[in-house]
Amino acid sequence: EYWCFLVIRRIVASICGAAIEPLDSLLVRSMSGFSLQLARGKQSQTVFRWSLAGKAPCRVELYFNRHFAGVAGAVEGRSYSVGLRPDISLCVERIHTGAVGARHWLHFDAKYRREIDVTALVSATDGSSGGPDPCARIEETYKRADLYKMHTYRDAIISTRGAYALFPSLSGGEAMFVRRPSSDSAKLPSVGMFPLSPARAVDQELPLRRFLMTVLSQIADASRVVDEYVGP
Repeated sequence: EYWCFLVIRRIVASICGAAIEPLDSLLVRSMSGFSLQLARGKQSQTVFRWSLAGKAPCRVELYFNRHFAGVAGAVEGRSYSVGLRPDISLCVERIHTGAVGARHWLHFDAKYRREIDVTALVSATDGSSGGPDPCARIEETYKRADLYKMHTYRDAIISTRGAYALFPSLSGGEAMFVRRPSSDSAKLPSVGMFPLSPARAVDQELPLRRFLMTVLSQIADASRVVDEYVGP
């Protein structure tokens, strides 16, 4: 979770043309007093500003482990059912004539699990089979339950436009499910999965960067953010 947060933080800072501030302001002493850990929730807030020629600028807030409390009704920045705590949350607000507009939330969860083909693994470790090294037979992928969780974030947390799982894979590509696919490459609202492994972080950060740039551009053009309700 920590590493994924720092990767997203670095990507957002790069997109916004901001210097990455030292982590000192995001570190807090543990309750025991013997270790340091990342600040969580609203304490972890880092604010950026994104701008692109011809587009309205946006205010971008980044959070680690922010809690979205469960309250009755449609309250922005809350869950309308149970409380939820995604690993990483981005809040993007379009700035128009000096005023901040609607808030749009994106969430990322680190899902570092493996699905292993046990039959293939047993066969590979059988000395008589002459099979390859068992590590080479392990296929790293995301779990269907992880995608279900992204739908939970997307539905329950008011003003959420997208939720995405980050999973370790050296070979898999991203999977994106857009609610209203269109010819203008709009990416919201959506859920999806992005591979992100330390061994391939340099390559795998590129799709994440392109995705976030597309999302910011879409939010900056308010007419391209269409969710469940369409009206004045």
